[in-house]
Amino acid sequence: STQGLGEATARLFAERGAAGIIITGRNRERGAAVAADLTAQGCTSHFVQAELANLDDCQRIVAAAEQHFGSVHILVNAAAFTERSTIWDTTAAHWDQMMDINVRAPYFLIQGVTKIMQQTGSGGSIINIGSTAAVAGNGPIPYCTAKAAILGMTRAMAVELAPRGI
Repeated sequence: STQGLGEATARLFAERGAAGIIITGRNRERGAAVAADLTAQGCTSHFVQAELANLDDCQRIVAAAEQHFGSVHILVNAAAFTERSTIWDTTAAHWDQMMDINVRAPYFLIQGVTKIMQQTGSGGSIINIGSTAAVAGNGPIPYCTAKAAILGMTRAMAVELAPRGI
């Protein structure tokens, strides 16, 4: 949430009255600036520097939300690894990074916040940013595959979590 769609989403939530937001990204300077700006506008914001390919960092994000706010009402998974590759030059490392950031990180962030939502009884909303690449195949194969996985995961989670108010 330090740039692009993630930052725009955070700013919109703040503008619409969110009480608090965790800002997450790799760039400490940019993240701290976004969090400070949102806080100055009346939305308490905390920056957590994180590399979403690192599962420990995902867990730190969830822990920070619980520590600072006590509950979580909304999670927006907007981060994406978009580096391009083709069938001819995709390496295993590139594939793993694509899946780690675009699929695994959202899954474990959701797992963490849904536990908080259950414990606090708050229910909540999960928003996973997708792409037409999930269904149209209009992009690099690793990216299209990751976005298709997010789409399928979102549908399956909706079925499992809806009865719990999430």
